[in-house]
Amino acid sequence: MNMKKKQIVDAAYTLFIEKGYAATSIQDILDRAKISKGTFYNYFTSKGECLRGILEAIAEETEIKRRQAATGEQINDAAVLSEQIAIRLRINKERKLFPLFESIFHSEDAELKAFAKQLHFSEIYWLAGRITDVYGEQAAPFALENSALVLGTIQHLIHLHAANATSEMSAERLTDFVLRRMEASLVDQLQTNDTFLPFTLREFQTEQPNALLEIHARARTLADKSEDQQTGQLLSFIADELKEPNPRTHLIGSVVTTLENDGILTPEFSHDIRQALTES
Repeated sequence: MNMKKKQIVDAAYTLFIEKGYAATSIQDILDRAKISKGTFYNYFTSKGECLRGILEAIAEETEIKRRQAATGEQINDAAVLSEQIAIRLRINKERKLFPLFESIFHSEDAELKAFAKQLHFSEIYWLAGRITDVYGEQAAPFALENSALVLGTIQHLIHLHAANATSEMSAERLTDFVLRRMEASLVDQLQTNDTFLPFTLREFQTEQPNALLEIHARARTLADKSEDQQTGQLLSFIADELKEPNPRTHLIGSVVTTLENDGILTPEFSHDIRQALTES
């Protein structure tokens, strides 16, 4: 992320935490970041897109730390999964994300609400996949509902702890406890075949949307790392379009060709983008 964009994001994030999303105006962000309105609109089309950029950056940070936690470890190590879940809890606390998400759901911004919901479901899908990694293919039919149970239990235990406890909550102790409870439940499910959802994670998610989401994440990462403003805007355009229900393939194709010719995109990544759009 280039310095000017980071300056805007940092100012907006601070204001959203201090005043709340709804109470913060674009003018507030301009004043705090000491920038002009034109500079703001060079990077974001709205206050909502600015918040979306903040949440995407935090999601990327979470993903990176989770990959680091798993580096060199066995994919079926339950302790690694516990740590990966705890990473999200620590980041949520450090970044004060709970008030941010609450302000989103109380706002009138339907697009931003949809984005927050998408982030929530992405976390459920990620955990369902990791449950299958850790507990084997036999757990796959129950992974999605157990993912929801784990995340829901964690959320409510956090609220109960905050309301009654006098000591600091340990994210690691919480995730270890909830996973132990889930494991006990899973053993029973494997024996009784007791399930609630009439579909599995694989049935619920098609392969293609996952490919588009992965390409979106790669394009967003390149955009944030770009030091050239125009290049960053073109990469952001690709990332944003890939999140749309009906991405404008002809425009994306034109931008991809431009960036490939300029040496910004590798031929392999350009091919992946075009292939995913063709199959969507």
